[in-house]
Amino acid sequence: MTDNSISDLTRLVAANIRGLMAQHDVKQADMAESIGVSQSQFSKMLRGIKPIDLDQLDGMCTALDVKTSDIIKQVENTLAAYDVQPNARYIFVSEGVRRDKPYDTEGWGSSEPIVPVYRPRAGRGASE
Repeated sequence: MTDNSISDLTRLVAANIRGLMAQHDVKQADMAESIGVSQSQFSKMLRGIKPIDLDQLDGMCTALDVKTSDIIKQVENTLAAYDVQPNARYIFVSEGVRRDKPYDTEGWGSSEPIVPVYRPRAGRGASE
C-alpha cells in the first residue's frame, strides 16, 4: 500500500466476513477468541481500520465454513468494477513480462471522471 492506509481489498474482505458472521449469528467475541486476537483488535479488523493478515483470514473462513479463496475471488470481482488505487507503488511486471522501467501508480484511480461535452449538430439549433 502506498501510504500505509487500509486498502479497499481489506475493507471489502472485512465486509464479507461481517456479513457471514451476521448470517450465522456469530459474535465478535467468539470469532476473536477463535482466531486468537482480542475482541477490540477483531472489531478494528471488521471495521476496516486494522489489516487482516492471511492466517487470521484463513482462521475466520475456517470458522465460518467458507473457502478463503472464495472470499478473495468475490472481493476481486467487486474491485474489478471500480477504478481503485493499487496496493503497490510500482508495477514491475506487466502481462507476465518484466517491464524495462517500473510504472509509478501514484494518482492511479484518483482522477476526476471524464464528462463528455455535448454540442448540438450543425443546422439543428447551433448558431452558424
